[in-house]
Amino acid sequence: MGNADVFTKSKTIDRLDSKKEFSLSHKLYRKYQKNRKSKFYHLSTIWGFGIFITLWSWWGTEFKMYSIISSLGSMFEFIFKDLLPPDLSVARSMISATMDTLYMSIVGVAISIVLSLIFAILSAKTTAPNVFIGEILKNIVSMIRSFPTIIFGIFLVATFGLGTFTGALALGVGGIGMLGKAYTESLEQIDPGQVEALKSVGASWFQIIGQAIMPQFKPSFIAWSLHQVDYNIRDSAILGMIGAGGLGMVLIGRIRLFQYSQAATAILLIFILIIIVEYITSKIREQLI
Repeated sequence: MGNADVFTKSKTIDRLDSKKEFSLSHKLYRKYQKNRKSKFYHLSTIWGFGIFITLWSWWGTEFKMYSIISSLGSMFEFIFKDLLPPDLSVARSMISATMDTLYMSIVGVAISIVLSLIFAILSAKTTAPNVFIGEILKNIVSMIRSFPTIIFGIFLVATFGLGTFTGALALGVGGIGMLGKAYTESLEQIDPGQVEALKSVGASWFQIIGQAIMPQFKPSFIAWSLHQVDYNIRDSAILGMIGAGGLGMVLIGRIRLFQYSQAATAILLIFILIIIVEYITSKIREQLI
C-alpha cells in the first residue's frame, strides 16, 4: 500500500470520527436542551401553583394592605401610649411566675427527652428491633406533632386542673412531636459501618446502641434537647391562655384587665428569660459538642 493510499485511508477515518463526534455532541446537546425545557416547565408549574394558592388564600382571608396602612396610627398609639413604657413596679411580683415558667420548661424538656429517646430508638431504621413496631411508633410521633401544644394543654387542664404541673406535662407531651422526629432522623443518618462491625463480632443490641450509636448521636441529641428548652419558654406563654401557670398566665390576665403596661412587663420578663436561657444553652452546647 502506497503512502497516498495510507494518507487517504487515514483522512477517511478522521472524517468518520469527526462525524461520530459531531453526532454524539448533537445528541448530548439535544438531551441537555430537553432536560432544560423539562426543568423550566417543572419550575414554572411549581411557581404558578404557588402564586395561585397565595392569591387564592389572599382573597379568602380578605387581606387588605390599605387596612394595615390606615391602622398604623392606631397601632403606634397603642404601643407608645398604652403598652409602653412597661410598669416595672410590678416586676417583683412576677418573679415567682418567671421561675414557674423556667420550671415548666425544664421539666417539660425532661419528659420530652425521655419519651422521645425511647420512641426514636425503637423506630429508627438503624436501631429498631422490630420494623413493624417502629412504623407504628413513627406514626404516633407524627400524630403528636400534628397537634399544637395548647391542644394537649386543654385536655390536661380538664383532667388535672390549672397550674404549672399541667403546663409542664403539656410541654412534655407536645415536645415529643418535634424531638421524636429529630432524634429519629439523626439516628437514621449515622454511619452504619460501626454498627455492622459490632454485629459481625456478635455484639448485643444494647452494646451496639452504647458503643456505635450513641457516640455518633450525641451531638444531635444535645443540640436538639437544648433547643427544646428555648422553644418551651416561648410555648409556655401560649399555655397561659388556658391557665397552665407561669408568665403566660400573668400576661393573659393583665391583657384581659386592660392593664397593658403591666402586660408589657410580663413580655419584657419573657424576653429576658429567653435571652438568658439561650446564652446558657449556647455555652453548654459549646462545651459538650
